[in-house]
Amino acid sequence: MKHLKGAQGVELVPMGASDLENVRRWRNQEHVRQHFEYDQVITAEMQQAWWQRLDLDRNCYWVLRVNGKGIGVLHCKDIDWGERVGEVGIFIGEAEYLGTPYPLIAIPLIFEYLFRKLNLSCLLSKVKASSIGNIELNLRLGFELVEEGDFGKYRLLRKQFEEGVAAGRYFGLQ
Repeated sequence: MKHLKGAQGVELVPMGASDLENVRRWRNQEHVRQHFEYDQVITAEMQQAWWQRLDLDRNCYWVLRVNGKGIGVLHCKDIDWGERVGEVGIFIGEAEYLGTPYPLIAIPLIFEYLFRKLNLSCLLSKVKASSIGNIELNLRLGFELVEEGDFGKYRLLRKQFEEGVAAGRYFGLQ
């Protein structure tokens, strides 16, 4: 997993053990929890247990930093290296950064890394059906709905990503 840098002070730093408490604090906030399948409060022990069993060969987690300050998490988890597929997600833990351009700078960095460096062929995303803003973001990023439900399943193929880059859909990529 690589440290990635973007415009306007955006960095994606591989998550480490020293980030766990901050990530847990963010993840437990109502504005974050309400969008997750598991929406219960996570204890420090639960967070540590998750970290200990996390297979870092199949799961990539980055802390999104803006001018050195951590504000959220982006990930690609459950990577199937045979099929070249992984599930992506993002959450912004620092509420004052909701609605800012920083996630829209960070997301294309991850996509570029996953498609062009790790050579994935498809990214999946699960979005709560009531999370209208997140659904709109996924569609704007080029994902297509492939399965409806309480948590809809969305897919972005590498070809769609490359077409989006050519069309200028992703900030800062060519």
